[in-house]
Amino acid sequence: MCILGLIVGFTLIGLVLTRVLRSPPGSWRYVIGAGVFAAIGTQFLPMGHPIRTDVAESAENLGWVGLALIPVGLYALVLQSIRRRAGVTGPEVVSVLSETGALKGLVQIAEDRVLSEETESALAQETGFALGSVPRSCSLAWRADDGALVGHLRFVVVAETCEVDLMWVAKSHRCSGIGSSLVKAAQSEAHAIGARKIFARVGSWENAAFFQRMGFEITWDQEISPKAKWIWLEKPLA
Repeated sequence: MCILGLIVGFTLIGLVLTRVLRSPPGSWRYVIGAGVFAAIGTQFLPMGHPIRTDVAESAENLGWVGLALIPVGLYALVLQSIRRRAGVTGPEVVSVLSETGALKGLVQIAEDRVLSEETESALAQETGFALGSVPRSCSLAWRADDGALVGHLRFVVVAETCEVDLMWVAKSHRCSGIGSSLVKAAQSEAHAIGARKIFARVGSWENAAFFQRMGFEITWDQEISPKAKWIWLEKPLA
């Protein structure tokens, strides 16, 4: 029981030290350092103290570094769980733009996908706090017989509205019913989640008539250049 409490203590110390030193999420250097110093600190306890004895015996078998790896493992598991719940699938990867110091603190996100996921997660939490329900996103795909991706529709449900965020069908498979099947499936899924309306935004260079054939009505359009405009369409979900 004592050793279990000590391990938990190591982990908490590591988390606090990581926060104080403003280490990036997932940095193990400060966690293992905290574990080592906390373990060594137990040796200042009175002789015969059960915690001091347990740690000393563990260090004999594992070594101080090996003992400190226990909180590192726990920290990694906790961090992974937090990232999974927040919708972040990978660690943030950054690279410094300049080594001269002129751009100190300025970093470039190596993977825009990672930045987008973290931002979307933060925005989802804020939206959920304001509306009482966190936005839910879903992707529907269509694959050919050979497994190739030939259709993709992604939508987001916020409160009682659904927005088609992305839709694509490969040119070689258009006019084959894939697009309408994806839209119908999205409508069904969104309605099951609680949406009462579905929206879509398309460019004038895209096929707005497709959504009109699916029962959508144009509600608004916005010119973005002399030859192009955005078109918003909506449809009630029964």
